[in-house]
Amino acid sequence: LANAPRIVATQESRVNIGPGDLAYVAGARDSKQVNWQIFRPGKPLVDPESKRILGYEAVFLGTGKITRSGDPATLEVVTANQEIGRGDRLIPNGRAVINEYLPRDPKGSVEGRIVSIFGGITTSEGGANSIITLNKGSRDGLENGHVLAIYRLGANTVDPASTLSRDAAPTIRLPDERYG
Repeated sequence: LANAPRIVATQESRVNIGPGDLAYVAGARDSKQVNWQIFRPGKPLVDPESKRILGYEAVFLGTGKITRSGDPATLEVVTANQEIGRGDRLIPNGRAVINEYLPRDPKGSVEGRIVSIFGGITTSEGGANSIITLNKGSRDGLENGHVLAIYRLGANTVDPASTLSRDAAPTIRLPDERYG
């Protein structure tokens, strides 16, 4: 997204715009593209084990179409999932891709960690149909259609029956629980 065309101003200097509003886009002068997807750069996706940056989230905001070419070009917002504003980026709206796959188990054992839950504040705020990012991928043998189970690691708790002080009491490790 760093080199993608970007919104540099909005109609009537509005802070946020939505469907039907106009934006002015720098960097799309030579493009023959009319239809665009609008994104905002998101947070870095950091592997919780290695602490290495795996990539960056791109937050989909909506779609737009160029109504007047130039530099800046005029973009009309067609759809919006969130507010759109200055600094947001444009990616060409390509042909729809229909991914066909058969849900199945991976060939080998895969152990990974959840890096991010899209739209969640933490990695524990997901639900049905949430989009998650893992720290594993094709290099680890994962393919489209592979189905994985999600487990919550068992916590350690102090034995409540212990007569020792809380600091000296033995701890009990609770079992891992499957939750997704």
